[in-house]
Amino acid sequence: MFSFGLVCIYAVTKEAVLAVDPKKATEDNPIEAIVVRRQVSYFSDLEDMEGLITYLEDSPWIGYLNFVMANFSEDYPRRPLCLWSDLDEDLKDLLMKMMSMDPKRRITASEALAHKWFADVP
Repeated sequence: MFSFGLVCIYAVTKEAVLAVDPKKATEDNPIEAIVVRRQVSYFSDLEDMEGLITYLEDSPWIGYLNFVMANFSEDYPRRPLCLWSDLDEDLKDLLMKMMSMDPKRRITASEALAHKWFADVP
């Protein structure tokens, strides 16, 4: 569902939200780190992160995810999808459910297709 959510965002906004200009990456801030920070910034909340960390159990990613969450600030704020003004509210709701970082909270394809955003689709 995550990649379909990214396709939906691209189709509506014409922006590849996780794409990174290689010129902006550095040895201390590689592309992969920028992508993870954006993913956490746009598509997670505290409950999502707690669920993901529980799901990952002993993964080495846990420390990095905690570090990313702790380093959002006034200078580097989170930009949650729910605050984006250029997307329909129903679409934002659908996308946040499809792209939840907690696998237990992420909706299935069937649940996504039953979402009210698709109500007018024949």
